[in-house]
Amino acid sequence: MRRASFPLGFLLIFAIIFSGCSQPKQTETITATETETQVTSITTSIITTTTTVATTTPRTTTAATSTYNTPPVSGPTLTTSKPPTTKITVTTTTTTTPEVTVDLSNVALIGTGEGFNIIDGQGLSDLKWGSEALDGVVDAEGKLWYVTDWNIITYDGKSWGTMWLPQGVYTLYAITIDQGGRVWIGHFKGVSVLEGAQWRTYNSDTFGLGQNASLVNDIAIDKQNGVWVATSSGVAVLNGDNWTPYDESSGLTNNSTEAVVVDHQGKVWVAHYYGVDVFDGNKWVFYGKELGKPAQIEKEQLTGARALAVDGQGTVWVGTSTKGLSYFDGSTWQTYDCREHFYGAGVNTITCDKQGHVWLGTNFGMTVFDGSTWSHYTKYSSGLLSNTINIILVTGAGPASLPTAPGLQPGSIHGKIKSGDQPLAGAKVVICWATAMFYSGSSPCSGDSYSAMTNADGDFEIDGIPPYRYSLAIQKPDGTWKIKLGWVYIVDGGTTFLGSLSV
Repeated sequence: MRRASFPLGFLLIFAIIFSGCSQPKQTETITATETETQVTSITTSIITTTTTVATTTPRTTTAATSTYNTPPVSGPTLTTSKPPTTKITVTTTTTTTPEVTVDLSNVALIGTGEGFNIIDGQGLSDLKWGSEALDGVVDAEGKLWYVTDWNIITYDGKSWGTMWLPQGVYTLYAITIDQGGRVWIGHFKGVSVLEGAQWRTYNSDTFGLGQNASLVNDIAIDKQNGVWVATSSGVAVLNGDNWTPYDESSGLTNNSTEAVVVDHQGKVWVAHYYGVDVFDGNKWVFYGKELGKPAQIEKEQLTGARALAVDGQGTVWVGTSTKGLSYFDGSTWQTYDCREHFYGAGVNTITCDKQGHVWLGTNFGMTVFDGSTWSHYTKYSSGLLSNTINIILVTGAGPASLPTAPGLQPGSIHGKIKSGDQPLAGAKVVICWATAMFYSGSSPCSGDSYSAMTNADGDFEIDGIPPYRYSLAIQKPDGTWKIKLGWVYIVDGGTTFLGSLSV
């Protein structure tokens, strides 16, 4: 359910340039005899004509501060963020809007880069502007809990609350609630659990995964109330006060894990760059593809796995950064190619509701799959607060109906090419699915591509481009190519301005 952690995200920049989301329509042979292409980074800004009108209502804010004594800690694997005699202050700030009450039952809550949207059967509306929601959960009383980088936000349908973790705990990434109602938070230092009004922190060096297991990307609870954590150095499970670690030395295919989920049979699924590992209580089984690592089923489409979910029938869904969406029904795998079904977007999060819908959060908005139809919702076409969707939570049976999905609209790109300080006329600008630094053939581009020539002022414009993240290459008038490292984002119905690029 996590956004990709930095090391994996960095590697994926290179992965998309060399491989792309799916097999390109024309395959080029990469040869070592080609001259290495000069690489220059680019900055992309997005400008649209969309205007969002916000309404405000009178608000009252109250702040309540409570101080609790940290309980003594026993056992060598359990630590607190401060010595046992130190007091931890928990501050909660509540903002209420008495005029509005939101029913959080049978709705979809969409956590974006700018706050929450809600779908309640009447349509899509704004729930809250402001902080980016990175992960979230709804408790047994119907209260929403979600984490930002620095704090926890709660909402009970009437008022918002802010809760801070103990000093020294920061960079929050994951949140879940166990069978006893305890709230677990994954962060840069390990995991913290809220027991009543007191926080207890298990530092990551107690997981048994080494000093590098600092970032907790995801948390899952198994049927025995064991707490599984996916970290940058493997996975570990807490039973009672004892941690059991698993890494490459004990059967994992890759230590840099992104997500963890427990299926209906109690098996633990872990996502990482090369695919997924499944633990049955005794051994790990690998589905995916990595050189030198045998797989139960070799599945290249699972490369870049980073989001997991289990539906009501026990089917496990796997979302990847570049390959699309796959599911395993217990005997066979099926893949939906991302470029064909949801415009090449990498999957940040997956949620399955009781009506059989599969909800996908991406960096290009939200897609809902009902088993036959793919419905797309974006900031520009549907009113989402942001196109970056990190979490989707569905309560009860979910919304009675979904808003009309207008479909994604093509976008455009403008820019200027210069040679030194002078405009470069007659240059060919190409954006395509993928580029290769070493290539054979007439172009370093593969897959669908869109191009234009620069005019006398070095300006270019390309219209009618489907929303996606593209690579960019420039062919100078002398026939040589320059590849720009990084993504060029084409947004739904919007215009991307690249500014000036020097070759």
